[in-house]
Amino acid sequence: MSRVDKIIAHQRPDGLVDSFGIERAFCNCLTPDEAAALLNRVVTEKPEYRNAAVRKVYEDIEKGYLACHERLIEELMSAFKNGDHRLRQSLGFVLSRISEVVPSRIQQRIELFFLDSRYIGVRRRGYKISTRRNKLNEQAIMKPWREYGDYEAAWLITKFFPVSFLIENRQAIEEHFTEGWQFSRLYLRMAEVQPGILSHLKARDTISYSYVLAKLGGRLDDEEAFKFLESASLDERFGLYVWSLGKLGKWEVLEAIDSKLLEFQVRRIRHVFPHYHI
Repeated sequence: MSRVDKIIAHQRPDGLVDSFGIERAFCNCLTPDEAAALLNRVVTEKPEYRNAAVRKVYEDIEKGYLACHERLIEELMSAFKNGDHRLRQSLGFVLSRISEVVPSRIQQRIELFFLDSRYIGVRRRGYKISTRRNKLNEQAIMKPWREYGDYEAAWLITKFFPVSFLIENRQAIEEHFTEGWQFSRLYLRMAEVQPGILSHLKARDTISYSYVLAKLGGRLDDEEAFKFLESASLDERFGLYVWSLGKLGKWEVLEAIDSKLLEFQVRRIRHVFPHYHI
């Protein structure tokens, strides 16, 4: 019986509470070929050994990517295509973990494999790899964005696609965003090329607008700053608005805010907790 077979057949004694890491110790004794063979089997035959086997293969690949690792990835991908939800979850975890240390060409292959899935949970694993690689295959990101409208795809597009694409597809990208920081990142990039586009952000979110102006070294007149203050003071991002005013050099507006800090605090509490009496 091979050492891999012995691990697969291994059973803990009844009543054992702590194995003292014996499973991982057994895995650490294996050669890279044996470890790859074990990992391929434990996903379905011995799930309790999965993490130990993944860790061993991960460490082996760090030392050198071998033919046995190439075969392992091929077999895991093949099993993934025909697996049920539970098996896909386990295989997805294994492939994601291994993708951290494989050569770039293999990492990209796993990334594209995930992104081509019809399951959002699987595609999210691909987006994580894309973010880590800091280098996009634009067509691979465009496909799920157009087919499924994934937020993660829209965010990667915002971060990495050419500004000309962002400007051309601004409205479609905005449909996937709900948070001010997301709009801020989008408009920060676009406004560097087309400053006038900030009028759209101003109409949507004056706090994000003020922040982007501050980051780009723009100007905000006092009249507008005071106008924005009414709604900004009730927003959870009021501190960000105050920061932006400082970067924009709005000394008089800040003095006015400083003189009414307690008033703003009470208004904020009443806005968030309308039934709370103070």
